[in-house]
Amino acid sequence: MRRKIFLLVALSMFIFFGCTDEGKTSFSDENKASEAKVEKKSTKDRKKSDDLVLTTLDDEKISIVKEKDGVKFSNQNNRVILLNFFATWCPPCKAEIPHLNSLQEKYRDDLLILSVALEDKDVETLLSFKEFYNINYTITHGMANFKFSELLGGVQTIPYMVLYDKDGKYLKHYNGIVPEEMLEADISRQL
Repeated sequence: MRRKIFLLVALSMFIFFGCTDEGKTSFSDENKASEAKVEKKSTKDRKKSDDLVLTTLDDEKISIVKEKDGVKFSNQNNRVILLNFFATWCPPCKAEIPHLNSLQEKYRDDLLILSVALEDKDVETLLSFKEFYNINYTITHGMANFKFSELLGGVQTIPYMVLYDKDGKYLKHYNGIVPEEMLEADISRQL
């Protein structure tokens, strides 16, 4: 009986708190406010080196500029952005894929799900992962993903998601797996 209770508690913690991988990129609750804090540099003073470029599996480039109240994405095109930090080895990350696929399909013209791989995998492995799970949203790869994570304050637990409005303004973040209905409610409020 004790063993069953222990297994139930362990499984619950795993599902609701997500995966961590010691020694990789870090994000903690103390850094929650990092999205909202004001940077000292103005946009006019920003150097080109402050810009970050993510690469998709289709070899498209997405320029990212950290603003005082959010992030500007070069491919935003007046859409709500849902960043999804994940790894292919993370069971909760895999479990949320059908929900993210559903949301991307439902809001295809108004939502961009940008999935950021936080592991050093080659493009072929990530393409196989995308195909196996029928992922219909954008996945980025490469070392710039880790720099982007650090730009946002770091990521310790995955899945980790951040929601931005159509102007790139920070709205909300989510630690661990999140019910599709909760994400949809937050997204639909922005449309």
